[in-house]
Amino acid sequence: MRRERNLFRAFHRVILRRSGVAARETLGPIAMTFDRHLQIVSRWLDNGTFRHDVPLPILAEGIQAFGNQTVALHFCTTHAAMPLRKRLLPYLQAWPR
Repeated sequence: MRRERNLFRAFHRVILRRSGVAARETLGPIAMTFDRHLQIVSRWLDNGTFRHDVPLPILAEGIQAFGNQTVALHFCTTHAAMPLRKRLLPYLQAWPR
């Protein structure tokens, strides 16, 4: 348990340092990557046959949020014993309309 806590603290420090959260005047590389990801996904969605009842930025942010949820569930100790497919299936089933 102690090792997991130390890993989380180290991960948290890296995210704070590299995201730009702690420095208001500049965007860090993580924040820039998230923004670039939204731009790319928005273009894919705009050129595809996806939902048109929701604005593209909302869809792109939803896909990004799902990716973040996937990573969080993977590292969450309480869900570690559950297979990835079983963890993600409820989220995937809730997504389509």
